[in-house]
Amino acid sequence: MRLFRSLYSRLSIACLVTSIVLHTPIASAWELRKDDSGIQVYLQDVSDSDFKAFRGEMTVQVTLHRALSHLLDPAAMTEWLKDCSESELLQRIADDEFIVYQRSDAPWPVSDRDYVYHSRIEQDSETYTVSIVFDALAQADQRTDECVRVTKMTGHWRLRPISSNTLHVQYQIQADPGGSLPAWLANQFVVDQPFDTLRNLRQRMLEGDGAGKVPSSKIKGVPEHFPHSEPSHTSFSPPSDKQS
Repeated sequence: MRLFRSLYSRLSIACLVTSIVLHTPIASAWELRKDDSGIQVYLQDVSDSDFKAFRGEMTVQVTLHRALSHLLDPAAMTEWLKDCSESELLQRIADDEFIVYQRSDAPWPVSDRDYVYHSRIEQDSETYTVSIVFDALAQADQRTDECVRVTKMTGHWRLRPISSNTLHVQYQIQADPGGSLPAWLANQFVVDQPFDTLRNLRQRMLEGDGAGKVPSSKIKGVPEHFPHSEPSHTSFSPPSDKQS
């Protein structure tokens, strides 16, 4: 009887693990699709979606506080987030958690998209890496019939300090734009979104601080002599004031 129970228990566990594996989306490896001006863009096929996920990366010479002051300023995102025509903070749940509404322009005859997302901020206490993780809310009220509401979207901003004044920035999203937009068409333009967004954001960060509120009680500054191995990507520094 004990042997039977042991075999039954092991079989049940094996079935449970198999079920989890079979129902978990399996993603392929990231493929580099663009490497230009110090910005790298990768795409990834996702098993349960026809729409590719994207990841953009760059290394830039700015402090963690300055980078966050831009990323935590929803009202100013229309000035650097590609195709973003509206951006509004709807609710600040806590210093490190909030809800934002955004609208993205689309070329005719494709309808604009809008979405409401829930975002939260986390920091690794050892590496000082800050992650801003966001997910679209499926039950959010529709603001206008002119837009197709995006309800399937997940992504993050990840700021990994290399030194006290240099960051490796990662921007990643997996989304389904909804509506009747064919995946083959959407996938043709997916590289431009992270590339242009990172290029615009880099310029803004190099010009100065943003107006976003950085939760000092939650986010710790990077020590002056913080050590970290630097990736091989090209870094960008603020332009010199001296005339050449």
